[in-house]
Amino acid sequence: YHQLSFDERVYDLLDSEYMFLKNKRIEMNFKLSRIKDKQAVLEELDYSPKRKLNKSLILSLASMNFLKAKQNIIINGKTGCGKSFLAQALGNRAIHEGFTVYYIRTSTLLEEIKLSRIDGTYTNLVKRFARYKLL
Repeated sequence: YHQLSFDERVYDLLDSEYMFLKNKRIEMNFKLSRIKDKQAVLEELDYSPKRKLNKSLILSLASMNFLKAKQNIIINGKTGCGKSFLAQALGNRAIHEGFTVYYIRTSTLLEEIKLSRIDGTYTNLVKRFARYKLL
C-alpha cells in the first residue's frame, strides 16, 4: 500500500468494504431463500433436443427483466424434466443480481395456503411471501 496514493488506498478500502457487504448480503439472501441446490446455475442446463428447452427463452429469463417488470412466470413440465433445477438456477441468478428469493415447491405452497385459510393466518402468509421479489 505504500506505493499507492491516498486516493488509491481509500478507493481500495471502499471497494473491499463494498464487496464484503455485497457478499454478506448474498450469503444472507441464500440462507433466507431456502434454495437447496446452491450450485444450480443456468450455465449448467442441458439443452439437448430430448429436453425440449427453449434456450432463447431461458437466456431471456436470465436477464431478470421479468422481475424488473414485475411479471410472473410459471415453470411447468413432466416429472424429472428439470423444473426444480431451473427454478433454483434462476433463483441463484436473482440473488446475485440483488433480488430477494424464496424457493418453495408448488405442492408445499398450496398446502401452506390451504392451512393458513383454515387457521386464519392467510393475510400474514401473503405478507410474508410479498417480501420476496421472486417466489
